[in-house]
Amino acid sequence: MGKNTFRFTAIFSLVLLLASAGFLAASPQWDPNLRPVKLVSRNANEVVLDDFRWGSTFDGQKFHATYGRARIRYSEVDRVYLCSEDFPPKAVAAHISLAFTFKSMHGVTSEDGKKSDFGLVISVTNRLREGETPSSFMKAFFPAFSKDPWPLVFEVGTLTDRVQNSLTIFRQTVKMFPLRLKKEQVESILKAGIEQSLIDRSRDYYHVLGNNCVVGAYKILMKGLGEQFFKDFWALPDKIVSHNVSLPKFSPGYLSKKGLNAGERVVLNADHRVVKIPTSMGIQIIDLTKLPGYGRAPSQLVPLVIQLENYIRLRTAEVDLARLNELLSPANEDFFRVMKARQKVSDEVIDGIETIVQLVRKSPETCLKFYIEGIRQHKLNRDDRYAPLNKALFLIVQFELNHTRQEQKPEYVASLKLFDTFPRQ
Repeated sequence: MGKNTFRFTAIFSLVLLLASAGFLAASPQWDPNLRPVKLVSRNANEVVLDDFRWGSTFDGQKFHATYGRARIRYSEVDRVYLCSEDFPPKAVAAHISLAFTFKSMHGVTSEDGKKSDFGLVISVTNRLREGETPSSFMKAFFPAFSKDPWPLVFEVGTLTDRVQNSLTIFRQTVKMFPLRLKKEQVESILKAGIEQSLIDRSRDYYHVLGNNCVVGAYKILMKGLGEQFFKDFWALPDKIVSHNVSLPKFSPGYLSKKGLNAGERVVLNADHRVVKIPTSMGIQIIDLTKLPGYGRAPSQLVPLVIQLENYIRLRTAEVDLARLNELLSPANEDFFRVMKARQKVSDEVIDGIETIVQLVRKSPETCLKFYIEGIRQHKLNRDDRYAPLNKALFLIVQFELNHTRQEQKPEYVASLKLFDTFPRQ
């Protein structure tokens, strides 16, 4: 009996050891720039968080998020904005987040009080693995059939960090829509946002339409204001979002119908060197040129950089919508919605190519020098996804410099469009 018991215990222990080893081996290595916050302490008046984003550094090649501890005082909050960060394809795409501004610089501070900011942002996105790009069609549209779907991550950081992330790193225009709310409602939404950010999302998987940045932002608003405000948000409660609000572009209009959108939007433009955000402390100015990474490309080439990075997103969306159309039946009303969106995106692609050609034509020598001699120094390409596009651009520049016959120009333009920017899954 003793031997059998010992044998069973040994086998059971070995099984546990192997299982735990397998679990550790399978544990994903997450992108270090996408972290959920962790709770340190809280009471009725404030909360202390770890893994709060304080900005990003730039090492000449990559951006690295700076994380630390933060103390957030609820009573200092005075306004909440619904933020729409536009990116191509502009006909359908945007990123929605919630921004909060404070009535003093004591609203969010580091624990030692040496760092502070006039606002914070809660942003919901898909959590990527280290080195992964958000390019998987299966994970975006059919997470239930993916072996490793993207969990959601609720990021919390300073408003200045978000401005740097959107305008300096990704060069997106941000539209901030102030919500018409009472002071106690704003505070309730901030508390709800922090609570939602602390929930374990490891099995809460991203879906490009059904469980995305829009759903995350509205779940915070529902918890803060009460679900009675948003009864028509769901087509199927907690499962399927109404098609009238499923796309980020619809969010500002949806809030206007609820009487919550104050309408006095603040626009933060990536083309500007300075942006201004109104607060109860007065206008807060952020000088983009002083943020790390702003000068990673020569200033005269920034418009071209923006267009090239936009092209990446446009081609990705064009391919995804084409694949989605193939999966839908023509009898399904969504088939025609997708087809219409696909046509708008294709129009944007054509316009984007023409814009790139025009920008190159303005200073082909500068463009050529930048791409041939300066690509490693300036690190325009954040990773090798850009290599095919760089090659295509070089063909256009070469064409302009050599004054090739006009009838050959369409071939170069077509070569730009035909390059798939990175492998699709």
